[in-house]
Amino acid sequence: MQLTLNLTHACNMGCSYCNAGAKFSRAMDNATGQAGIALALDEGGGEPLEVAFFGGEPLLEFARLLELADAARAQAEA
Repeated sequence: MQLTLNLTHACNMGCSYCNAGAKFSRAMDNATGQAGIALALDEGGGEPLEVAFFGGEPLLEFARLLELADAARAQAEA
């Protein structure tokens, strides 16, 4: 099972060729990420879960990335 979490649309690059549209700085909240992980695990039928972090620049939300990675690992081991 593959799950992609879009942590933020914000980006710190400002590339002239970007076609991602106007940026906004709202980040995914922890509850939404946790719900996505739980749903993926429930629907995955015991299949290993691969979590990808996406966004404008997901490392702008590094603390949230770590929280959700830890949560995914803990839920998968439970």
